[in-house]
Amino acid sequence: YLFGSMVREASSTFPDSAYYINFREAYYITVNGLYFDYGIQYSKRLKKDVRLTAGGIFGTNTNINAKTNLLSTTYFAANGTEYTKDTIRSEEGISGTINIPFMFGLGLSFEKPDKWLVGADFRWQNWKDFRAFGINDSLVNSFYLSTGAEICPDINNYSNYLKRVKYRLGFRYNNTYLQLRQKHINEYAVSLGLGLPIRGMKTGINLSAEFASPGTT
Repeated sequence: YLFGSMVREASSTFPDSAYYINFREAYYITVNGLYFDYGIQYSKRLKKDVRLTAGGIFGTNTNINAKTNLLSTTYFAANGTEYTKDTIRSEEGISGTINIPFMFGLGLSFEKPDKWLVGADFRWQNWKDFRAFGINDSLVNSFYLSTGAEICPDINNYSNYLKRVKYRLGFRYNNTYLQLRQKHINEYAVSLGLGLPIRGMKTGINLSAEFASPGTT
């Protein structure tokens, strides 16, 4: 269930002169609707107690109900302060839709329970088809790739706590839906994690840290 609000703005400005009139068009949008993802998973035990798990997800092209208030104004800017000149257009309660584009993903993992696990996930989404109130945006298609591994030296060694800890390492690459000034905005990240067992319980505490480089300067 998707709900919330956002502001979408477009403006034409003349920052080098206080004598030209600037223009801004703002949409104050509220969203309210249902969106479904679908998934399927298959698991099979291989030789030597190794388990293979494969899965897939997808989301159809879906329109979410939304309403917006529209305000278009002209204004002057001087010494960091804006002064409104005229209201060009003002409307409230405009009904429309926001399009959530088609998405699919695949995943695969191999695991020897309480010993080791390796896996990878891939997801792609068709953001070029994104629409908000019939307006296209400067978005591009995105894909996301992540891979990781976990190892536990000896889950049954109660005399050495460190051998019962699950040690994790991961990497992800996100080719985002943003392209600014002809430059695609990408993201790289490496993650480290620990699964700390709690004595006398079948649960544990999971800790993680991520080192990421989002975008570019």
